[in-house]
Amino acid sequence: MIMITKKWNRYLTLFRTIINFPGYFWFKAFADRDDEFILRFRNGRKMTISKRSLGPFKECFLDHVYLKWIDTTGFDEPGFTVVDIGANAGFFSLDFLFQHPKAAVHSFEPVAVCQRIIQGYQKDFQGFNWRLHPYGVWKESGNIDLFLSEEGTYSSEAGIFRDDRDIRTNSISVPVKSLDDFFRENNIDHIGLLKMDCEGSEYSILYDLDASLFKKIHRIVMETHQGKAGNENTASMVAFLESKGYKIITEGEYIWAARF
Repeated sequence: MIMITKKWNRYLTLFRTIINFPGYFWFKAFADRDDEFILRFRNGRKMTISKRSLGPFKECFLDHVYLKWIDTTGFDEPGFTVVDIGANAGFFSLDFLFQHPKAAVHSFEPVAVCQRIIQGYQKDFQGFNWRLHPYGVWKESGNIDLFLSEEGTYSSEAGIFRDDRDIRTNSISVPVKSLDDFFRENNIDHIGLLKMDCEGSEYSILYDLDASLFKKIHRIVMETHQGKAGNENTASMVAFLESKGYKIITEGEYIWAARF
């Protein structure tokens, strides 16, 4: 029943926002994975998506999964600050800006293929206060290895976790900075919403964050990823955030946290 409701709501959103939805269904069913499709929104915008990126697109633009249980107070205030860690193709950032065009959005993405996609969307949709940071976030600044299935092609699953059964058999070294450094270097006073979908890096980022900075982060939404360490799981992250004063809602691997 939950799955049926989710799909029904997704289709309703599609019908309400996309003019050429019949073409979208054809593209979804029959296009090759490297094909692209131009979505035409009812508000006049046009957006190109690839078959490979359909999953993240649906997650952000049709399901709005990251905003499902988050309080939206202040989202429309000028300069409302959003930090998107693990921006991938930029769908969460762009969907947020479509809904709240006065926001200031910082997108962190260390993978070059995804950076180029975001840069393309920044050209297509100018006028937003949208900044791309071409590196990842980690507990400290430097470089780390990410594992992925194919180097040089789009993927939504490049991350730090890999085991012998994992399809992510390739690795790349990417630059990273700590969230502490981001606050300092960009003179950030507060973050209205911190979104994290960084394939396992969420634990090192938050567990090692200066404790005083949590008071400057009002809301956090994340998808957690099971790691090997005892505290690399959803329950441990929930307990950690509660210890920092956040009120929590969970659904599967997703966490919505807020403090005011």
